[in-house]
Amino acid sequence: SKKDLVNTQGYFTVSISDNVGNHHSFEDLGKVGEGFGNSNLLYNLLTIEDKAPDLSMKIDKAVYTDSKEEDSNGDKAKWYDSTDIKFTYKINDVIGSTPYSGIHHVDITINGKKFGDTRTYVGDKERKESKSDSFNLNEAENAKDNGINKITVKVYDSAGNSTEKNYYVYVDTGAPVVTGFVFKGPNGNVQTEFETGPVTKTDYGYFFNDTASVTVSVQDEKSSAGIKTVRFVRVSID
Repeated sequence: SKKDLVNTQGYFTVSISDNVGNHHSFEDLGKVGEGFGNSNLLYNLLTIEDKAPDLSMKIDKAVYTDSKEEDSNGDKAKWYDSTDIKFTYKINDVIGSTPYSGIHHVDITINGKKFGDTRTYVGDKERKESKSDSFNLNEAENAKDNGINKITVKVYDSAGNSTEKNYYVYVDTGAPVVTGFVFKGPNGNVQTEFETGPVTKTDYGYFFNDTASVTVSVQDEKSSAGIKTVRFVRVSID
């Protein structure tokens, strides 16, 4: 039956009968391309496989992993400070004892656009049961310096079975900036003029004449991994 033939491999014969009972069987179907140089390849070897190849991915370690934000896969958002991110994929077409047709090719898409050429791994004389290869996000012309990059990898075996997976990396290349200061004197009032008072403004910055509190406003524009720390440093002018 059709079900019994799925995930099997073997050599097959062909029997021919006409309407009056004449019958003939071909036990050896011959060789592929006989007379064309491929004398060692038999074309009556048939592999029937419906198992999709396995795909796994290793990505460079993130600079920061956000425990509160998740990507579309439900994984924690991984942040990087550049698009220099290496992806290494591994494909395996042998699953248990199932006959395999071999890895055929891989297509990579980055942010909805095909990345490079189709990567073909099928050989002329052998089937590849496993394969590892890599690429770098910064090689893609449409890689986002700030924002979420979606990478799609789809792998096919020679029987037409395929596996597709999406990966997401977040990139933040913009440094946070200080947007303003708010000063309060000993009485708690906000100081708005700096010619006199607890804080005066000079050519080299703000000068504290008395006890004062300072509130600093900072902003991380565009795609932001979030502000980690704000550090105050006292600098001597002497």
